[in-house]
Amino acid sequence: MASYHCSVKVGGKGKAAAHAAYISREGKYSDSPRYEDLECSGYGNMPKWAEHNPAHFWQSADEYERANGATYREIEVALPRELTPDQRRELVEDFVQNELGKLHAYQWAIHTPKAALEGAEQPHAHIMYSERTNDEIERDPSQYFKRYNAKNPERGGCKKDSAGTEERLLATRQSWAEIQNEHLARYGHAARVDHRSLKEQGIDREPEFHLGGIGVRKLAATDISALLVRRAAEGELERANRAVGLIDVSGNLALAKAEREQKQSEEAQASADKIRLENEVRDFARQATAQFKQDLAAQALAEQRAQAERQALEAAQRVEQQRQRLEQEKQRQLDEKKQALREAAIQRVKDLKDVLLRHRVGGPSPAVYVNSETIYAEVALDALKAAKLQPEQVDWKRVDFDAASSALQQRRPQAEVIAAITACSPRCVNADSAEKVPIWVAQLAAQIEPQRKPKPEPTQDQEPPAPSPGWSR
Repeated sequence: MASYHCSVKVGGKGKAAAHAAYISREGKYSDSPRYEDLECSGYGNMPKWAEHNPAHFWQSADEYERANGATYREIEVALPRELTPDQRRELVEDFVQNELGKLHAYQWAIHTPKAALEGAEQPHAHIMYSERTNDEIERDPSQYFKRYNAKNPERGGCKKDSAGTEERLLATRQSWAEIQNEHLARYGHAARVDHRSLKEQGIDREPEFHLGGIGVRKLAATDISALLVRRAAEGELERANRAVGLIDVSGNLALAKAEREQKQSEEAQASADKIRLENEVRDFARQATAQFKQDLAAQALAEQRAQAERQALEAAQRVEQQRQRLEQEKQRQLDEKKQALREAAIQRVKDLKDVLLRHRVGGPSPAVYVNSETIYAEVALDALKAAKLQPEQVDWKRVDFDAASSALQQRRPQAEVIAAITACSPRCVNADSAEKVPIWVAQLAAQIEPQRKPKPEPTQDQEPPAPSPGWSR
């Protein structure tokens, strides 16, 4: 017969891990024959750092909870023998969901020890939970159990909900009775439980004193038999009183029984309808949840793709910006190099003017033909005069050719001609052009040498030969 029992206990600092090991039959409780009564167990709402190891949660509670704080609360309930193990598990899970929901980290276990008095199974459940409430803020173990910070919750620990008031305790006891009766009806059992006291129920008898295993072992066999007989008689009397209460004795007994049967049939039908509706709601919720998860996954995938595209675009933009900076830097260096070459060429033209002025002081003189550098200066000056002293309008390639030809025809050594061109030509401020001077001077000398006729020796009565037509003194 189903019986009602629901009590709430509080565990202090340093006791949570040991009690969790006790109810789950782990650690020192795992190898003892005395504790081979674990039917099933479970846990839930654990933070990420303990979601696969609830023992770590209770160990952290013992370590980081304040000295005078409660590390856990435990609800201990008796389970009806009428239900199967799977049905008892379903009953406990429904109660946990109704009582704790998603707010508290919890762990539960169902034990089925032998009753000391009757020898039959005595199924009951231990449900221990943390008073700390989940608020979806990630915290490590040391912060999880700190004092709550109302202004900045992310800086403090999880908020506490002790549920220690009389109203909350009465609500828990009533909730357990209602859920237990609902499950008894669901599976076709007539037995019911009541969370109220015997006095509140209108039952005129003294509550039975709880003996426990030690107290039962102290009783004599006759006392045990008498106690069992008394318990059976009282139970039968209470059931009979409840049955009589359902019958209207003022009318026909057969009619009253028919009405009672009809009422029971209606209650069974209502219970079946309720179960069907609950199953439909569960199916709908399951389908809605699956669809929501699917939509959420699709949205996450779309966001990942969009993010990948943004990152790729940003990377391409960075590469393009880097390429443009390199191009700009390259162009700047090229412009600087061109400007430096231009300034060097202009400086060479100025130097040429100085050379011409030095050699032209005092008028024309054979000293003009002293060396190849002077010859180059003469040719350059004629070109500058023709360009009205605009260096950028002078064909310096032609100037280099004419000067080298004149110097070679004047039998100046190739090395001297090369040195003069390299030192004086504005084009030779470019290293590439300077490297080519020896090659084309050698080629020009090879062309001029066969055409050149021996120079006649002047007699004492003859004047020196006139300069070539291309020269201006």
